[in-house]
Amino acid sequence: MKYARSQIDLALKALIRLAGTMDQVMLHDPAFKEIEIYLLSSSSLTPEELFNTINQLLTNTWLKEDIMSTAEMLIARGKAQGISQGKAEGKAEGKAEGEQAEKQAIARRLKKIGLPLSQISQVTGLSEGEIAKLQNVEA
Repeated sequence: MKYARSQIDLALKALIRLAGTMDQVMLHDPAFKEIEIYLLSSSSLTPEELFNTINQLLTNTWLKEDIMSTAEMLIARGKAQGISQGKAEGKAEGKAEGEQAEKQAIARRLKKIGLPLSQISQVTGLSEGEIAKLQNVEA
């Protein structure tokens, strides 16, 4: 983490020097915004560490506001991606649990009509051990 912090410090200091050679209007150039986005998104700092670093290093108010808004945008984008990924993983997990429950219900019904465990295993994909445990639960 110390390495990442020193790298973002150096990058922000370079950005400050670059901004000092331009006027405020140049900072709205898409190329400058791309540099900001790259520097901020390549950092492994937490959002709090990133904001603290920006606050410590930047004294120019308009540059600080510009970089902070870019950092906030990146953090919001990351949160949205995390939520989306979490929903997808939750759906996949729920689907897998539902499929497992259905296999178990089928195995119970097949066992009830007297089908051998080996055939129930072939039909459902459950192991004979899993089927036997279900049998014990039903007893």
